[in-house]
Amino acid sequence: MKEKILVVDDDVMIRDMLYTLFTKYNYDVVTAPGGKEALEMLPEDKPDLIVLDMMMPGMNGLETLKRIREINREVEVIVLTSLPLADLEKQASKLGVSEIIRKGVSVELFLKSVKYYLDRCQAKGTCALPAKHIKGTIMVTDDDPEIRFMLETFLTKHGYGVISAANGEEAIQKLSTATTKPDLILLDVKMPGMDGIVTLKKIRSMDKKIGVVMITSVNDADVVQEAMKLGAYEYIMKPFNMEYLEMVVLTKILVGE
Repeated sequence: MKEKILVVDDDVMIRDMLYTLFTKYNYDVVTAPGGKEALEMLPEDKPDLIVLDMMMPGMNGLETLKRIREINREVEVIVLTSLPLADLEKQASKLGVSEIIRKGVSVELFLKSVKYYLDRCQAKGTCALPAKHIKGTIMVTDDDPEIRFMLETFLTKHGYGVISAANGEEAIQKLSTATTKPDLILLDVKMPGMDGIVTLKKIRSMDKKIGVVMITSVNDADVVQEAMKLGAYEYIMKPFNMEYLEMVVLTKILVGE
């Protein structure tokens, strides 16, 4: 069974090009000329990834993405656009877009993004394709999108499932609704709104056993002490030593409480 990609673009040449490219790399590909057609295909075709054009007549990319999220909150969506990225990032991020890619990007970088998000959907267990063996599930909570992306990429590559949260409030919400609880939470200390210590307290009120590793760029002895009193498993400084991070994660998951 192949991973399925839905390509949505009103330009027939782009649809044909992407169809040819993705099938060459052994993906199952379906195409739609617009948002309306894509929404009609979504329930039956059940794509693992959607490549969505932003500028389309009738229902544009953002409106299509809003409707997609009403049907499926988990499917990975890569937006293709020729517009300035800053104009779209805020709106698209609220709708859970996986990545925004400028048209004209190299084929190599585009395929890397496609593979990454298909691997991620498998790691989260949201792909229609049966998931590969997962070592464990990690929740990454950090307000810095670059840090989240780096950790997601590293952990997914090493065989872990990843749940991502941009702040403490989102982490608590996802933890309360998750069908499968994470084995470990990587939790940033300095975040706007609900900081890491407050988030840790709320996590502990929900689950006293779940492993939590604090991550921070500030070495504050009082914060370290408070985190450890609340049952944090470890306190790791940024920038990360990724080998040490992997050792901490693997040890905690294997040993447990």
